[in-house]
Amino acid sequence: MNNYVNYIVDDVTCRFASISDRNSNDDRISLNIPNTDLYINFIIYEDENIVHVLKNKILNLLGISAEELLEIALLNTYEKERPRFLDFSNVLNIDMHMEDEISNVILSNERLYYGAVLICNREVQEILFRKIGDFYILPSSVHEVICVPKINTDKKYLLEMVKNVNGDAFMSDSDILSNDVLEIRDGKICSAFINRM
Repeated sequence: MNNYVNYIVDDVTCRFASISDRNSNDDRISLNIPNTDLYINFIIYEDENIVHVLKNKILNLLGISAEELLEIALLNTYEKERPRFLDFSNVLNIDMHMEDEISNVILSNERLYYGAVLICNREVQEILFRKIGDFYILPSSVHEVICVPKINTDKKYLLEMVKNVNGDAFMSDSDILSNDVLEIRDGKICSAFINRM
């Protein structure tokens, strides 16, 4: 039993649940991030193609809370799925000079697969802050988020953009992460539209 517990603690990672995942009623551990509509699921990769979603009974076995498991999973996720920062202008092949306005940054993991959760990592948040200053988070999909500098940015416009993109036919419920614009306050993700906590 102790080896099994060590295996879980060493290998558990996490990812954001999509809109469709949130509606699953299969006893998976699903932790809501306060002041957001984001949920996190916990997983273990058996190999690249086989993923086990952890169920609530695992918490009893480990003797910890979902919040404590999140701390472990976030560290493991950062180590196992290293963050990847992409300059938005380079992805779109836009020619920008150093003097131009600071570009948006796309955050994912090396595989560009379920990498959006890395925005929860404090080190990743600090890297982004050093690169672009205070920023809003656009939940592009469960695979990535777009970080937009707050300077001269209208968050209501960003919210309309998020809703329009999520409403397009090409976005499936299994990819949609959120219908909100988010930000970091005191190291925690929250809706950009709630009052100060």
